Amino acid sequence: MIQIWMLYCLVVTTTIFVLSLSTLNSPAQLGFTLLLFPLLITILKDTRKAIRAYLKTRAREVARSVSTTTELVIPNPEPSLTPHSLPADPLVSDHNRRLFLKLIGSSGAMLFFMAIFSKQAHAAFFGSVPGPGTVSLKNSNGEVINPAEKQSTDGYEISQIDDSGTDSYYAFVHQNGSWYITKEGSDGSYRYAKGSSNLAASWAMRTTLTYDSFDNVF
Repeated sequence: MIQIWMLYCLVVTTTIFVLSLSTLNSPAQLGFTLLLFPLLITILKDTRKAIRAYLKTRAREVARSVSTTTELVIPNPEPSLTPHSLPADPLVSDHNRRLFLKLIGSSGAMLFFMAIFSKQAHAAFFGSVPGPGTVSLKNSNGEVINPAEKQSTDGYEISQIDDSGTDSYYAFVHQNGSWYITKEGSDGSYRYAKGSSNLAASWAMRTTLTYDSFDNVF
């Protein structure tokens, strides 16, 4: 039973190791693969030892079986020479027990490292996100921004467009009646004007409104 469990752990660990090697695309995955390699070597050594111990035990059992058969054929065997009377070797059982406990410890360590270096933990450990389960975005200046934060122009819809002249004008209105007009200059610049109500009157005099940059208006 111990040998079957060791073979199972060896197959699972080898499969995880090979898959990690075949899908390397980040330093985090490389670190996880390197941490997994000593566990694979340990399980491989323990499996070899367990198989050897099992083969030795089987060989002794076969030898005892042959000796018992011979004992039935030979008349009046010497009691002191009967192999069947030999005590069982306690070292083999103790050695298997220690190998099993060592294998359990290696498997637990492997599961521990797999839990630490999961996909979310990779990002948290190497600093791409603040922590597991948390997603953040950065602007072009490297500053963290909140994608759910309300922006100044949220809720506005396009209402009017005038691109017949040198400058182009775009009017946006909110459902509460507030508005803003964007002026696109011939030089590619954008200026803004806004109000709290009466977009129709402001649109009629759009060319004479006072426009300013976005940060000054909003």
